[in-house]
Amino acid sequence: MIGDSVPWKEELLKVADNIERRANQQRWTERTGFLVERDVMVGSFAVRKLLDTPGKISDETCQETVSVVSHRLVGQPPDLYNRFEFWTMFNVELGTKEELSLREFCNRIIHSLVFSFSAPENDIPLLDGIYVASDRSSRKSLTFISVEELLRVFRKVGDDDVVSVIMRRDVEGRMQVIRASQSNTEPGTLNFAPTPDEHGS
Repeated sequence: MIGDSVPWKEELLKVADNIERRANQQRWTERTGFLVERDVMVGSFAVRKLLDTPGKISDETCQETVSVVSHRLVGQPPDLYNRFEFWTMFNVELGTKEELSLREFCNRIIHSLVFSFSAPENDIPLLDGIYVASDRSSRKSLTFISVEELLRVFRKVGDDDVVSVIMRRDVEGRMQVIRASQSNTEPGTLNFAPTPDEHGS
């Protein structure tokens, strides 16, 4: 679990800035590709790690969805041998809009069997999105995530500010976070919800 979420969120904002800068630079090299892929992976891992630690992302942000485009599988699913020829296995000419949860968005990137960059026809900017498919999702579709949406998600989580956390012990006596919010009458306080026993029930 994460103890202090601030450095993780600050890193997310740096990652977003790095990706935006490199996507619009005039020259793209093999090194550039590695750095962008690294930043996308690091950013996705940071988001999922924050999701896995109760109280580090507000309920409001946890409910965010990620807008992507899905391309239907039309051939055999890709494997380790042929995954670099993914465009022959999916209908990349026709896609449908799909909304992913933050966790599913992260998982498709972190566990990507297919990970490839997309560039616009006029090459300005040099990067307009990424194609990803995890071993599981690749059996149905290929996912396209635009750079704009990727940056929006990273910055949304990076700027998230949890100011109120309500906790309650479960039936086994373990403290659980039941609400983490961006708003509070007394910002910065930690609120504890009474257990059923304290209500006399």
